[in-house]
Amino acid sequence: MMRWRPNTLFADGAAHIRYRTTLIDAFDLVEPHDLRERVHRAVHLLVSRIGPRGEADLVGEFTRPLMALVFNSLFGLPDSAGDRLDAALGKLIEGGAQAAEGEAEYAGYVLELIAAKTERRGDDLPSWLLDHPAGLTPEEVTWQVFLTLGAGHEPTANLVSNALSRILGNPDYYSTLTSGARPVTDAVLEVLHHETPLANYGIHYARTPVTFHGVWIRASVPVVISYGALAQAAEQERGADRHPGDASHLPGRRARTPARSSSTRCSSPPRRSNGSRSGCPTWNPCCPANVSPGGPAPSTVR
Repeated sequence: MMRWRPNTLFADGAAHIRYRTTLIDAFDLVEPHDLRERVHRAVHLLVSRIGPRGEADLVGEFTRPLMALVFNSLFGLPDSAGDRLDAALGKLIEGGAQAAEGEAEYAGYVLELIAAKTERRGDDLPSWLLDHPAGLTPEEVTWQVFLTLGAGHEPTANLVSNALSRILGNPDYYSTLTSGARPVTDAVLEVLHHETPLANYGIHYARTPVTFHGVWIRASVPVVISYGALAQAAEQERGADRHPGDASHLPGRRARTPARSSSTRCSSPPRRSNGSRSGCPTWNPCCPANVSPGGPAPSTVR
């Protein structure tokens, strides 16, 4: 988690922009309706497995496998590979004696994925990264996929499980959501504010010895930000006039994701099976006209 790797998280300057741009451009190619269908399909698959039993572990049998299935689908692999990914990440995340085994299985999954996509492209994230005009090497794409899974799997699984736990465990809460009196967004915002899906990370280093709020910090010693502690402090501050038990006080409660400006929206129709698409003002692997031969890679950072 803290070791340097050649990816967006650990790079600075031009290298950071190059890596970040490729990820942004690749994920921009995932149509929202397509992602929604992938999620629905994965949910139905998992519910069909656990439904007959009438009970399930919310994290181990639903949210973590859900994230694995969705990412695996975006990587262009069959659901059976998603089960393999879920098993590997489960061992790695739980730690202990099986952590090393899980790490090896996880690495094997990613390395085999990149090798397969290097040999034969598909309509998927790794292929789009490999074909990006920034010219990432297969090794660089491997590290971008590692980052994508690391940043997207466990935190998102925790967010979904915490939100579902809050919704399903409180009859009053559940009734207001199902009646339409409150949007599901309220539950998500409350979880983000009070039950952070990522307890500790945000590693920082002091370049020179400094004193921070009375604490002496030596140079090059990692300082880990505890989002969980921040959430706990916010929970303790809740009161009648400060932090009510719902999400009405949280910034963005009524906000919705704004539509992109006309300068960045692709006005062309969804890509067809033959991959043809025209009219995209930003990079698209199906729009070679958008890339000047020998020209620089796109560097827009959003």
